[in-house]
Amino acid sequence: MRFALLALCCACAGCASPEQHTGAIIPPSAEKLETAPATLTRAQADAVRTGLKHAVQDPNTAKFGGMAAARSTKDPNVLFVCGYLGARNADGGFDGMRPYIGGLGLDQNRVSVFVVSDIAANAKEAETTKDVCRHRYGIDMAGVNETDAPPAPPAKRRK
Repeated sequence: MRFALLALCCACAGCASPEQHTGAIIPPSAEKLETAPATLTRAQADAVRTGLKHAVQDPNTAKFGGMAAARSTKDPNVLFVCGYLGARNADGGFDGMRPYIGGLGLDQNRVSVFVVSDIAANAKEAETTKDVCRHRYGIDMAGVNETDAPPAPPAKRRK
C-alpha cells in the first residue's frame, strides 16, 4: 500500500501551483502517462467519494457527478480518476458541478485510498482540468455526466 500511495503521489504531484487552493493544477503539457481504461468497483467509487468529502469545506453538502478511471500500466495498484463534484463554498453558495482529478491507491487487500490532486475553482481551471484528464491520463471528460442521475425517460404521448 505504501508503494502504491507513493507512486500515486509522485504521479499526481510535481506540478503544484501556489495560486490553486484545492490541489495541484497540472499543465496540459505535462507528460502523458501510460494508462488503460478501467471500471471502478462500488467500493472504489465509495473511496473516491470519501476522499472528495475530505477535500471540500462542507462535506455534508457534497454532490457527486459521474466519474471515469484509467489504470496505470506501470503500476496496477494505481487508478487515476476524473469526475464532477459540487459542494457549498465558504459563502454558503453552490457553485455547481466542477471537474476534479485524483488518484486511487490500492493495496493487496484491495483497500482503496483516494488522493485529490485538483478540483477546478473556476471555468478556466475546469477546462484545464478536463484537458489534463484527456491528455495526461487518457480520460475523456466529454463522456462523463456531470450528475449521476440517469437520463429522464422520454415523455409519454397522450392519445
